[in-house]
Amino acid sequence: LPMEARQKIQQGVQAAAAQGGMGGMMAPFATTQSLLISANTTENLDLALSLDLGNPGNATQAAGMMQGMLPMMMMGMQQQLGPQAMALSQKIKIAPKETAVTISVNLAPEDLQMAPQGGM
Repeated sequence: LPMEARQKIQQGVQAAAAQGGMGGMMAPFATTQSLLISANTTENLDLALSLDLGNPGNATQAAGMMQGMLPMMMMGMQQQLGPQAMALSQKIKIAPKETAVTISVNLAPEDLQMAPQGGM
């Protein structure tokens, strides 16, 4: 990322941390160096995101925090997707890799056709 973008990220994270509460959870992201997003739609929808935080400790902390928040987010999605929300959560992988936190999602065509319940 350009220096200007990294400075804006650092300022945003510092501002969030100064607010207290959940804002402090953003601290590992202050060292963001780069973001790589890739997608492959050959057979399944394979999405990958790699956020290089420039620090192994920050990558581990961010991955743990995101893994901890995933079940709560999926419970919120249960209103729209029903029981399929938890099945979809099993297809999301979050892990630290050296100085980056990686997120990957592999969705088969049948996963993409899950209709929301209750209308949208």
